[in-house]
Amino acid sequence: MINLYRQAGRNKQTCLICPNYCTLAEGETGKCGVRTNKENKIVLDTYGIISAMAVEPIEKKPITHVLQGTKTLSIGSYGCSLKCKFCENHLISQDQINITKKRYTCREIVLIAKQYDCASICMTYNEPTISFEFLYDLAMEAKLSGLKFVIKTNGYVNREVWQGVCSIADIMNIDWKGNYQSYIKMAGGFPSIVFNRIKEAVADGVHVEISIPLHDQMEPEHLSEFGEMLYEECVTNIPCHLLKIQAAYNHPGTTSVEHLQKCKEALSKRIEIITVH
Repeated sequence: MINLYRQAGRNKQTCLICPNYCTLAEGETGKCGVRTNKENKIVLDTYGIISAMAVEPIEKKPITHVLQGTKTLSIGSYGCSLKCKFCENHLISQDQINITKKRYTCREIVLIAKQYDCASICMTYNEPTISFEFLYDLAMEAKLSGLKFVIKTNGYVNREVWQGVCSIADIMNIDWKGNYQSYIKMAGGFPSIVFNRIKEAVADGVHVEISIPLHDQMEPEHLSEFGEMLYEECVTNIPCHLLKIQAAYNHPGTTSVEHLQKCKEALSKRIEIITVH
């Protein structure tokens, strides 16, 4: 049994999903925007609520080294554990949380995936781990129907919850957003936590691929350091995807071809498998 919150004083509870450790009084909602203290329990306000749904090639996630040529049913909800300035999905991850939309059952989502001949279901668009209860239930339903379960995640989640995620997810694409300074400035989190989650997922036998958004604080030397870390501490060659950033949200710049090439060369010193999106 995974503890998702703990008592933190009279009528207060601390959420244990992510490293923000939000302590919430009755009626208060955490930084993620979707977990609220109701009757001295922290509940998921958006269970079953889908903000976006699409049938897509699995390669779009990007996942390029398993299930090649298959379709996935991509679904998103609301909220996030980080506050990335370059977020292209900020309208659902950070700005507008709509809890009046239709709530889907896990079975309904699986049937839609089957209807469109999808080989998998992917929780994406916003951060899936903050919806742990729904993530787990949906993954179980998917597996009963022979579908693979995929998540696109920032990896900014506490270890006990992550163990639960790794026990049920088949495939992950995990974001890497740079060194300590760039994580703090651009995302509001700590990279050591994310790197530990990458290592743990690999050790648990989950297929892991990594996306690296090339925001304006991402320097080539950051990627050289990251490549060394992956090479030294992970036992497998993890596919990495460099993502070009367009001007979005609070990030005015667009990734230049020159910057992309420098970052690719820096990462290539240790990582052999790289794609650019």
